[in-house]
Amino acid sequence: MMTIDTTNMCSHLQKKLFEEDGAYHRLWIAMQDDPELTAVVRSRQLHIYRNGKKVLVLAGKSASKVIREDKICEMLHDNSNHQGIQLVIFDFDGTLGDTRGTIVATMQQTISELHLPEKTDEECASTIGLPLKTCFRKLFPQLRDEEIERCVVVYRRVFEVNKLLYKPVLFPHVKETLTWLKEHGIKMTVASSRTTFSLHDLLDSLEIADYFDYVLGSEDVTHSKPDPEPVLITLEKMGVDAARTLVVGDMAVDIMMGAGAGCKTCGVTFGNGTYEELSQSGAEFIINDMAELDGVVGE
Repeated sequence: MMTIDTTNMCSHLQKKLFEEDGAYHRLWIAMQDDPELTAVVRSRQLHIYRNGKKVLVLAGKSASKVIREDKICEMLHDNSNHQGIQLVIFDFDGTLGDTRGTIVATMQQTISELHLPEKTDEECASTIGLPLKTCFRKLFPQLRDEEIERCVVVYRRVFEVNKLLYKPVLFPHVKETLTWLKEHGIKMTVASSRTTFSLHDLLDSLEIADYFDYVLGSEDVTHSKPDPEPVLITLEKMGVDAARTLVVGDMAVDIMMGAGAGCKTCGVTFGNGTYEELSQSGAEFIINDMAELDGVVGE
């Protein structure tokens, strides 16, 4: 019987390994009957070895990592739930598209044009993912409703210019991952606090519009992130159960939105939110590169 010291093991990984419905429980049971396998906990992850050679690393919130082909790794693939995941709902800003420079520049120019108190780039970036009115309300809570409306009008005008000067780009491995998902029959949608017009414009310019079956913008909902309404509307439109849906985003509001709708959630650290913020918001998975998403979908 294999025994391991779980003192420093991630609590999420312990659930996956030791609970009967855990994603890795079948692997754990199989490991008990294989005398060639050993395992040790390092950096909160479980490193698995066959005859002294590392073959697999299991983590709580990150995707599993196959080091070398082995029958235990094949079992991991057999245990894959990618047939269970039927839909992936993506945030846009900070998840698919790197728009931080464009947004911050536009926000700063809007603030300057309207002679509002200065804000740092970090303060401006902290509002990414929220509806525009909410962004300005967060930065300037003293403004009246009509002044907030004026901020939105100026921002949208300036953004139309800046999107050509500071062109948004895809994050690394986004297109390859979208292609993989499509090839595996998984539907994809976007749920963003941008307007639908802006979303379609950006998706077209980045040449990824054809991957998505549905695009939801700010005008399509009454309650925006972190409220689950954007996801609930998407689920109804797509006819997919929440249990078979993964919500992917870079901010805590994305994770809270997905969890509130009963979906699985995955945070990305290459956008505008930090690992700590995503973890504290309850993200089930956290990845550092979009290329890791196929491993998450297969959990």
